[in-house]
Amino acid sequence: MVRIAISIAILFFSTTVPVSAQDFRSIDNITDSEPILIDDRPVVFENINVVSMVDDRIQPGMDVLVSGDRIRSIRPHGEVVHPSGAAVIDGSGHYLMPGLAEMHGHIPPIESDRLPDRYLDDVLFLYLSGGVTTVRGMLGHENQLLLKESVNSSELLGPNLYLAGPSFSGGSISSPEQAARRAQQQIEEGWDLLKVHPGVTLAEYQAMAEVANDAGMPFAGHIPEEVGLETAIRMGQQTIEHMD
Repeated sequence: MVRIAISIAILFFSTTVPVSAQDFRSIDNITDSEPILIDDRPVVFENINVVSMVDDRIQPGMDVLVSGDRIRSIRPHGEVVHPSGAAVIDGSGHYLMPGLAEMHGHIPPIESDRLPDRYLDDVLFLYLSGGVTTVRGMLGHENQLLLKESVNSSELLGPNLYLAGPSFSGGSISSPEQAARRAQQQIEEGWDLLKVHPGVTLAEYQAMAEVANDAGMPFAGHIPEEVGLETAIRMGQQTIEHMD
């Protein structure tokens, strides 16, 4: 389900709505369209200062219509047509910017003997309060997909989560066959990507990568010493987080 999570701070609002630089560059070309409802309601930010993502402009006194996963209209205050039943947010004195993305985050486990009970909730809230509305979690924990489901269903307040599964490392796999099985299992479980840690042999890495590539599953993380940069690039590793 598409959600809008709104973080109201002293200086800005942030939303989970994805927006590209082109959306802000072409303000004059954006037109109203039939809204796609979010939780049954589109949202209109009224009389708000829009922060550009392509230069140092601030567009004062704008109305912004958001519906579905798109910004549908950005126009001077009073010129945006309000869809029936729209939620209206008074943006006077505030600023609007796209939500920020943390591309290498470590989301805490759901349960831990080493962390306070409130730690996970605090981390998720601090992301939102800082305007971070999307997090790419690079260290998966058991049952963490349940956390993603809770956020997506609005049961829990948090940023959009894209989660790597528990990592492939010298401690978690010991053969190419095991690497292939682990990759297939995480694909079937619904993780968003595979995480590579140190200690993986070349044969294990290749077995994991072949299964991932066949399924269109991205993999990312470290480049193990035995694998090397050239092989990782050739095998299609999505991003290089660390060199070992």
